[in-house]
Parts: sequence; structure tokens; C-alpha cells
Amino acid sequence: MAERTPGMRAKRWGVACILAGLFLLLLAGTAPAQTASRTQADQTRADQTRVAQTRADEAMEAQAKADAEHHGRCILIDSDGGLDDYRAVAMLGLTGRVVAIVMTEGLSRPVQGTRAMKAALRAVRFRIPVIPGGSGSEAARGPLDPEFPAWRETAESLNGLLTPPEENPPAPAGDIAEALRPHLERCVRVSLLVIGPWTSFLRYAAEVLEKWTGSSRRAGPTPTRSAASRTG
Repeated sequence: MAERTPGMRAKRWGVACILAGLFLLLLAGTAPAQTASRTQADQTRADQTRVAQTRADEAMEAQAKADAEHHGRCILIDSDGGLDDYRAVAMLGLTGRVVAIVMTEGLSRPVQGTRAMKAALRAVRFRIPVIPGGSGSEAARGPLDPEFPAWRETAESLNGLLTPPEENPPAPAGDIAEALRPHLERCVRVSLLVIGPWTSFLRYAAEVLEKWTGSSRRAGPTPTRSAASRTG
């Protein structure tokens, strides 16, 4: 018995070492997976928190910037959605003084033009409210240029960057003056830039006349047979 004892002990130690090795291998395989899972979950939560904080900071900064920069001297833009109008919006938007944009029917329709303008503003991160404006009387327009449908399609899709809009979207709720009122309440003076028909202005004039410093009008009514394209 005494002679077999060292061999038996060695065998037991060998079995124990094998079992210990297997245990360590299993532990080594599960620990990284658990650690990776925890790390990924922590990273996801951190990313979500960071995104939410960034959005909140951007919103606060944008509001503070708008309040600080216009100092009561506001710009109101009334556009019919021609592609050249977007250049004016891009330049004036940098001033921080544009408090709202009204989309009047002309080259674009009010709702469809509002959709396009909002898409353009999102692309450049301008936080400017866009309000669907008024539509003129079809009887008062006269004959349209044969190319007008193509001009309108180009304008409402931002030259193909957007999918075609709905043909008959729901009409906007409320009136233009009511929609504009909260955006004008901090304004002491309002510079009005009308780069489309005056249709909408007749409906919100009472909101701006007391603060109005003047206007700039470049475009006339909806293009007729004698009018040139405004989509360039």
C-alpha cells in the first residue's frame, strides 16, 4: 500500500490539474463575453445620454442665439418656393434675425413648399419656423406658361433631392396671422422680404404693419406665358 500511495497521489494531482485547467479555460471564455456585453451596454447608454444632452444643448444654444442676435430687429420672409429663394434664406438665416418664413402659393404650393423649405433648413441646421401661406384665385392667374408644371415639380422636390410631394395634402390648420403671432411678439421692428406673390401678406398684414420697416419685392405673381422661369 505504501508503494502505491505516491502513484495514486500523483494521479489524483494530475486529475486535479486537468480539472483546474478546464475550469480556467471555461472562465476565460465566459469572462470576456460578459465583460464585452457589459461594456457594450454601458457604451450604448453613454451614447444615448450624450446624444440627448447634445440635442438639448443645441436647442438651448439656438434659442439663446436667436434671442440674442435679433435684439428685437426681426426679418420675416415670404417666399413662393422658387429655388433662387433658398439663396436668400441661406444668407439671411446666418444673421440670426429671421423669425419665420411664410410659404405663399406661386411656384410652389403652400404645403408642398413648406415641406421643401423645412427639408432645406434641416440640412443647414437653421431653426426657423416655416408656415404654410395663402393661395391665390385661379381665375385671377391668367394662362400659365406651358413649362410651369415642370418648374413647380422642380421647386417642390428641390430639384429632385426630395421625393415627389403629395398632390392633395391636408390643409394647414388655423390662419396665417395666428401662426405668425408668437414668432413676432419679441420683435420691435420687422423687415419684410416678399419674394413671391403678396397673397399671404394681405392675411397677416395687421400683425406686422406697426413694426414694419419696409419691404423688398423681387417677384410678381405666378408665372404666366410671358414670364421667365424662376427655378434657376
